[in-house]
Amino acid sequence: MNATKARLPLVETTTLPENQRNLAPPESHIFRTFANCPAGLQQYRGMTKFIRSDSNLDSRLREMAMIQIGYAANCPYEYTHHIKSGLASGVTDDDIRAIADETAGRETPLEPLMKAVLRATRQLTIGFDVDDETFRTLCQALGNDGLMALFFSVATYVGTAKLLNSLRVELEDSYKPYLERFPIKPG
Repeated sequence: MNATKARLPLVETTTLPENQRNLAPPESHIFRTFANCPAGLQQYRGMTKFIRSDSNLDSRLREMAMIQIGYAANCPYEYTHHIKSGLASGVTDDDIRAIADETAGRETPLEPLMKAVLRATRQLTIGFDVDDETFRTLCQALGNDGLMALFFSVATYVGTAKLLNSLRVELEDSYKPYLERFPIKPG
């Protein structure tokens, strides 16, 4: 990601209509940036609520996919925020390190389903399709509903990573230690 300053201002929560102020907490650079389009932010928050609270996707699996997106897209904001969420959802330090190894094509001790999730996530982050074998593996393991929940999650957060990188949303200081602990090695 380009290290220059953010391209849009952080919206002051108090300037939003009263019924939208809770959409952009003062400490959140992503939501305060996205609040430059309050109606869009409101719709975005609805989809992320489904992903985090209403889908049947296992939280560890979801967070590993989100960390993979941040890593593959070289998006420190996405990467670090989901490392924090992931650690709270059962993701281990070894799991996070395995994402770098999986991305580089090295063998890891991750279970076959997780490897398929990460592979599909990389394919969707970098390209526009998932190979047939990976699709079959995911469909068999997750069922149609689980597969769609995974794909909705990945598609939403790939778009998020692209927005974060394009808008150059600055990482909050409290998340910078995650980058030191688990650096992104692009390429």
